[in-house]
Formats: sequence, C-alpha cells, structure tokens
Amino acid sequence: MPPPARVRPTDPGRSGSRPDAQAVDLGQPDALGQTPAKVVRLMTIIARSSLLGLLAVVATGCSFMTRSHVPAVVFPTPSLTAGEYALPVLRRPALAAGEYYMCAGVGLLHATLRGDPSDPWVAWLDLGARRANVTWPDGYRARFSPDLEVLDAAGTVVLRDGSSISGACVGPGDLLSLDTPFR
Repeated sequence: MPPPARVRPTDPGRSGSRPDAQAVDLGQPDALGQTPAKVVRLMTIIARSSLLGLLAVVATGCSFMTRSHVPAVVFPTPSLTAGEYALPVLRRPALAAGEYYMCAGVGLLHATLRGDPSDPWVAWLDLGARRANVTWPDGYRARFSPDLEVLDAAGTVVLRDGSSISGACVGPGDLLSLDTPFR
C-alpha cells in the first residue's frame, strides 16, 4: 500500500506562502473522523448534484414556454375618436388559477417617449443610440395635437412626447412592455 498523500506548505520564499503552514496528511481523519480526501469527494458529489438539479429546473422552465404560452403582440383596431391611434398590446395566454406572469424589469437610462402617427408602433422609446418598440396596457391610445399624448383606457393623458421613462418589462425579442405606474 502506498504511503498516504501529503500536502506540503508552500516554499517560504515564494509569493503567497504562509510561514505557519503545516503539512496535512490527506489520509488522517479529522476530529469528526473524516479524511480531507473524503470531504473533497463529498463536496464534489454535492456540487455535481446541485448542477444537475439546476439544469433540471431550467429545462422544466423552458418546456413550460410551449407555443401556447408565448405572448403575441397585437395591434388593435378599435373604433377610436378621429385622430386617435390604438397602441400595440402584448397579449398573454390565460394562465391557470394561482399562476401569474412576472415582469423581468429593466432600468432604463435616458429613455424618452417619442411617436409618429405614420409609424406602425405609433409610440416608442428613444434610448439615445437606438429605438425600443414598446407595448402598452389594454385600451391605451395615442393622439397627436400636435405632439404625442398617450391616453389611458379612461381617456386621461398619462404621458407626453419627451416624457422620461425609467423602467419597463422585458418582452419577447427586443420588445419592452410598459405598464402602470409609468416611472
């Protein structure tokens, strides 16, 4: 039988060495009766099991997003007052009782509301270097008199062209979803 493995302290002249370090016998049990080699082996098994468990959770979560659970962007065309434009809505499939959609929120720096009645999205966020298309709560609409105004379902102006927006929910792709209260 080979002699038990030993770990030697680092050379005192080398960087990172500890002058008080002592050799550890990997075959000798500690106060609890465990050898360091057994502890390392046990920690490796726990780490691998945890990784497998995490992968199972991720795989289960991804399988939940079946085609029937993928949200769709809808460009509603309700009858509106002349000069008003329906804003796009993110339609999410119905969930079972007790299930909820969560907002994967993002903070936005220097996001400004902009709009154009000839654009299919009508209103979007100007992020400086790029534009972000957004969806709105049901019933929201825009009007231009002459600048953009966003109205809620009750007809109250809630945002105007140039309004600063500091947060949104992440939607499919590069899409952002705005919801009340607007920040």
